[in-house]
Amino acid sequence: MVSVKRPYQLRGILVPMLFVATLFNIQAIAQPEWVSDIDPVGKAWMEIINSSDLLPEARHEAGYIEFGGRFYLLGGRGIRALNIFNPETKTWSTGAPVPGNKELHHFQAVVFQNKIYIIGAFTHWFPEERPVPDIYIYDPLTNKWSVKANAIPADRRRGATGAVVYKNKIYLVGGIKNGHIDGWVSWVDSYDPVTGEWKKLADAPHERDHFQAALIDNKIYAIAGRKTGYTSLLGDTERSIDVYNIDSDSWITLPESANIPTPRGGAASTVIEGKILVTGGESESVSAHYESELFDPQKEVWTALPSLKTARHGTQSVIYRGSVFIASGWGYTDADGYQLDELLSQESINLVDPATNAAPHLIKPLPNHIAHAGTGDMVVALASYFNDDKGFANMKFTVTGISGSTLINTTFISDSIVTINLKPGKTGNSSVKIRATDDAGYFVEDEFIVTITPPVAVAPKVEEPLEDRKIVVNSGGLNIDLTGVVSDDMPFDSHAISITTISDSALITKAAISGNELKIVFPANLTGSAEITLRATDRDSLFAEDHFKVEVI
Repeated sequence: MVSVKRPYQLRGILVPMLFVATLFNIQAIAQPEWVSDIDPVGKAWMEIINSSDLLPEARHEAGYIEFGGRFYLLGGRGIRALNIFNPETKTWSTGAPVPGNKELHHFQAVVFQNKIYIIGAFTHWFPEERPVPDIYIYDPLTNKWSVKANAIPADRRRGATGAVVYKNKIYLVGGIKNGHIDGWVSWVDSYDPVTGEWKKLADAPHERDHFQAALIDNKIYAIAGRKTGYTSLLGDTERSIDVYNIDSDSWITLPESANIPTPRGGAASTVIEGKILVTGGESESVSAHYESELFDPQKEVWTALPSLKTARHGTQSVIYRGSVFIASGWGYTDADGYQLDELLSQESINLVDPATNAAPHLIKPLPNHIAHAGTGDMVVALASYFNDDKGFANMKFTVTGISGSTLINTTFISDSIVTINLKPGKTGNSSVKIRATDDAGYFVEDEFIVTITPPVAVAPKVEEPLEDRKIVVNSGGLNIDLTGVVSDDMPFDSHAISITTISDSALITKAAISGNELKIVFPANLTGSAEITLRATDRDSLFAEDHFKVEVI
């Protein structure tokens, strides 16, 4: 793509002077004694050298997220490929393109039920970026995209939002409606990807955009960001930390002593070991930010971590095996506030050594599961099979592999329960791989086999036995509704109802079944009684019978 200069600040702003003023106003960063597994001593960010010639596309205002041991670099200004990084081999590959080659940027990608969601994004060029009304979903297991068109209500559309997933809902915080001009909001919404329900929640205390939300337990932390405006594009940064309690739908603002030491927008925020790492970003300075700062929500203190090798803003960071990875973004502007170049580089820092952090472990292997076709969803509980040195609640579960996709429709994990939705009428074998990941990005995997056998033949069953009937001679015939008399494990039309015996055929001129109705005709001037037996036979030749007596008086 041809590099184009785009104004991100008004000409004439004294960028160096503003940068110096910002430096003098920075709070002192606390240096607490380390009591967790995070240890930055002697550590530094290191550039990752790719082991193959295939490189990702340079980009910024993009998403970067881990799933199943791969890092997915999505979106960014312009039309950008989906690039996939393997941290074990240090190689890149390319995934399926976004449907319609849609330009998507200014979003925080999240993983929901084994799929990557892009929600609350912008499209179009600076400064009049437009909110995307659709939700874009990428399935890493199948390398396929899907789109939920116009899923975001018209009155809640915005970009540059923060996003998190909690208890099977996606939460969207803040953002701005009108690109880089105006319209920043304090909105909070929840979205249920299963039902499509969109719900407005309590507004945040402060408007902010160009930030990333962080989730710890049942609380969303809104840290950094700014109120973007064309006359003060990067300078109106937000220092305060707002905390949202999802369960009570309520906000608090932490004391000023907890304010972020280096205010900026466009930073990457992620959670490691119950702490929030804010990396990079941009403000009214020539360079993007090098700062990497860690917030402890329990102590409400900040700690300075080693600075990035390359200043960058407009990307996300990834936690994997105790290390933080950050890729792409934009680094510098010129003296007139124009962006100079997008970044190709990636760097990482190890903060949690495996010697001090035991990965989750298997208590015992996952058992294989067998079910008959047509018996409904398969439910698998994981609690008895995985554990972690910090407790079961420290793990998150994902399905990282499925073989035999012709057998399984979807999988859904709620807490530690896996629900497997099977395709109707299909039989065979499929393997399902489960990953348990702790809050430092260490994990353990196991898989089990799902075997679906042909349905077991089950005979029809009499649910509502037929009652005996009396009728006055010469008063006409009988019409008896047979609906609900017999049930079957298959639909109603899979069994046929027939008349097997009539004990006194002289009393009944005619008996016939039409649809779900039995019609009986009696001769004139004749009284007496007869017993009629009905049989419901299914496609496997299994049957159920019922009988009743008819008396003509």
